[in-house]
Amino acid sequence: MKKVYPMHIQPICAETELHLTTHYNSCVNGLHRQNRVLVKEEIASTKLKLSLLAKQKTGRSMQKHAAPVREATLVYNSNLRMKHISSLCDLLKNRFGIRMVQIHLHKHHCDNTLIIINHAHIIFNWMDKETGKSIKLHKWDMAELQEMVRNEIEKMDCMMAYSGNKKETPLGRLVKTLFPFSYS
Repeated sequence: MKKVYPMHIQPICAETELHLTTHYNSCVNGLHRQNRVLVKEEIASTKLKLSLLAKQKTGRSMQKHAAPVREATLVYNSNLRMKHISSLCDLLKNRFGIRMVQIHLHKHHCDNTLIIINHAHIIFNWMDKETGKSIKLHKWDMAELQEMVRNEIEKMDCMMAYSGNKKETPLGRLVKTLFPFSYS
């Protein structure tokens, strides 16, 4: 049995902010009215601030391919609320030092069906403010992070139910292209 990793984490790309704001404002059968957003800071200003912090703390410019801002995608059931994600982010901050910058709770239709996919985009500041360097998480740290996320989401009764082969589930294609994490 494969482990389910509830959160997919990757460096943000140029289109991230555009996707998040476009999706928030787009109208698919009125689902956009159920989207929720919490923005502590804009992505561009976060990147600029981190670039200046790196220069101040290390004496060097941030490396060209550094990823101090990362996006996590989490698929969940309809029980999850903004307060749940905020408390999860607090746990991750206390344990790993990664700080939440933005949270976007979205709803998608799966292809042209009536199945609605609830998912969250969480933007994290992945820089150690003491050293001015990116926080390094090893394989075992990432495994612990995933386990923490899974435990918290299950505790809140918000874990998306995964069953069967991904070819048999209507989520298969959507998850493969937009939310690439493993199924059990």
